[in-house]
Amino acid sequence: MAFSFNHIIGKSTLAQGFTIPKSAYSYISLPEKGEKRIITLVYAKNRRTQVLLRRLNNSPGHVQIRYDGKTGLQFRQWLLESFSEIENENLNKINNSLNIIIINDDTWEITTSTTHKRNTLYFTDIRVQNIRENHLLSLEQFAEITSSVRNIDFIQEKRQDYYNDKICKELSTKGWLKEQKIVEEDPNIRLKCDFRKDMWQLEVEFGNARTYYQDIVKFAISYSAGLMKIGGLIVPDYLFANHLCQLGKKNAIENRSSPSAQYSGMIHFNKVVNEFEYIKRIFRIPFFIAAVAVSKPCTVIR
Repeated sequence: MAFSFNHIIGKSTLAQGFTIPKSAYSYISLPEKGEKRIITLVYAKNRRTQVLLRRLNNSPGHVQIRYDGKTGLQFRQWLLESFSEIENENLNKINNSLNIIIINDDTWEITTSTTHKRNTLYFTDIRVQNIRENHLLSLEQFAEITSSVRNIDFIQEKRQDYYNDKICKELSTKGWLKEQKIVEEDPNIRLKCDFRKDMWQLEVEFGNARTYYQDIVKFAISYSAGLMKIGGLIVPDYLFANHLCQLGKKNAIENRSSPSAQYSGMIHFNKVVNEFEYIKRIFRIPFFIAAVAVSKPCTVIR
């Protein structure tokens, strides 16, 4: 049975290789620590190249695909051509990935995934705290979050409930659990996080600005209780937030039949980042904040 996973593009991906997630280990014959074997990558529909599948001689025994030798030259050139729009410091690289399918033990298929193929959501910016950005981008869980966001189509008239529902369905298919207690053994603490998997805790906020303050508290409590190692907060960027806010105002006016109806206070990335500059001095948790944007500009709501 074939197994597939995504790997976010980074500098080392274009030049050297990529790490295999642990979830793939049961689908392949793993070399002993310090050993390697040759497999075939199929790419660009029918082109093939031989690469090394190796297992590092370290405590975790990480498994990697390496194509930095002479035989991998044409494959590396294909990668560079496929992702030629990515600049070294361009944060949009987090939206570009390799899609890997393990067809069998010795043959893997590689395709590419880039932004703007259709009008979807995507990450336009990111801030990290107590974790290196390159390390975060290399982790399987972050790749799952990124691909989940990119699979959501932007629909002009849909409000935040639509996007919350879509991201919930996307993450659930990848094994993320929703509505988990932030402290499992204390009945006095009833707060729940949006999503949790593998000691990761994720909060998704497409709504009122005040709710994210509670999210910060939830991260702190879960981390202190030993239920979380990495936390993440996903919020819309300013333009997407303004679009959702305009939809909310339109809905409020229609429901109240009053031109003076008010709807405001939408959370957005700039607000969170600016305030986090003061919070981070006492917030010593591995953590990231990601801004969600729309691939194509939102049209004006009338």
